[in-house]
Amino acid sequence: MNPVFLIKISSLLSYPPYSLFYLAASLDKDKIPYRIFFIKPEQTSILLKSIRNEKPALLCFSLVTDHSISFTYSLINKIKSLYPKLPVLCGGTHISLFQELIFNDMPFDYGCIGFGEEFINKFYQCFCDKISLDENLTIFKRSDTKCLFTNYQLNDIDNYVFADKIIDNFKYNNISSFPLITSRGCPYDCGFCYCPAVYKRNWLPHSIEWVKDLFDRINHKFSPKSVDFCDDHFFVNFERGKNIIELINKPWSAEIRAELVDNNFAQFVSKTKCKKIFIGVESASSETLNKINKNLSIEQIENAISILSKYRINTDLSFIIGFPFETDKTIDLTINFIKNLFSKYKYVNASIKLYTPYPNTHLWNDSVNAGFKIPVKRNDYISMTRFGVILPWLSEKYRLIAFSSQYAFSRMTELQRRFHKIYSPIAKLRFRYDFFSLPAELFLLKVAVKISSL
Repeated sequence: MNPVFLIKISSLLSYPPYSLFYLAASLDKDKIPYRIFFIKPEQTSILLKSIRNEKPALLCFSLVTDHSISFTYSLINKIKSLYPKLPVLCGGTHISLFQELIFNDMPFDYGCIGFGEEFINKFYQCFCDKISLDENLTIFKRSDTKCLFTNYQLNDIDNYVFADKIIDNFKYNNISSFPLITSRGCPYDCGFCYCPAVYKRNWLPHSIEWVKDLFDRINHKFSPKSVDFCDDHFFVNFERGKNIIELINKPWSAEIRAELVDNNFAQFVSKTKCKKIFIGVESASSETLNKINKNLSIEQIENAISILSKYRINTDLSFIIGFPFETDKTIDLTINFIKNLFSKYKYVNASIKLYTPYPNTHLWNDSVNAGFKIPVKRNDYISMTRFGVILPWLSEKYRLIAFSSQYAFSRMTELQRRFHKIYSPIAKLRFRYDFFSLPAELFLLKVAVKISSL
């Protein structure tokens, strides 16, 4: 049997390619051979050489919506020019969110919308047994390209076990905290978030036994000093989260919603090796919180921060500006709120990010109507980042404020990287004197993004 190549191209290899791990675990169940390629753009010669030598039956790319799309599409075009009959399937959140919009500039043969874990095995068999794909979930086409919608649901994600040979594909640098996933999805319905569009408000938790088995093997192989729980919402079930933290027994960080923070939670956290708690606050404007369907009040936010600070728990607060309906007044409310928090509380860090419109989210149509340019060509995705996204209704001043906030309102030593040490004093001066003219930083950021996409 010729193998399936599972591929993800990324400039940063510090986060495990869990999307590929789940696919590999599914292929393992049917003993379908595969290889995982989690590589940087400059390492693609490894992939091309392997294609030539191993003659894979199928290439599967996992895509996320960022500047890596441009490079990955160019790579696929190159592969198709060398091996025109080699089928290329792309999946991931990018395909599930953009769906038919990807037809505008689609170099691959098939796009998988939805969960691909069970589907990939059947897809592979279609080629091995020469079964017509027209009988298998094809929903729309353009010339010789097809998008396939998978109706498969992941009712028990414990079925996907990451064998040691799968974990071996992640080269942990033993410097940063280990990113660990214990669940997928989120039950909430925030208007800006990709989760409701992809997971349909389903929360899919792994059992505590599955998590313990995975971490025991990760701990044996890498001996990480600490763990970052990277779930979209780790504390949907507090008792489950509590049990996992106690089992792992290492310094940790995780996300929680503000209204779930109470004294019981803070008391538990303060007795563990917690590095920080992350809270997505999004805005200090009640009007904005209502419009983005956050289901959160300013009072709940202030209460959570007060409780966590009382117990001296480091807290990372994330804010978003640039929603299509926002005014300078509502944005300034958020900025002043952050300034006051940072001066009042010793254990609070804050950052501001730009709203990024995604198709099939609640705010997408509002964004398009307000002038957001729908990505058409692969290079249009270069700017789809939390600081590079082009929002025609947002001034350069607020773009610079968002960028500078990462360096003006953080105290944690793990964030004190070289550039942070250099730029942090400048960012703090900008906020102190409200000086956001001459945005040289944004120019340098644009240049860096363009260079990284080449």
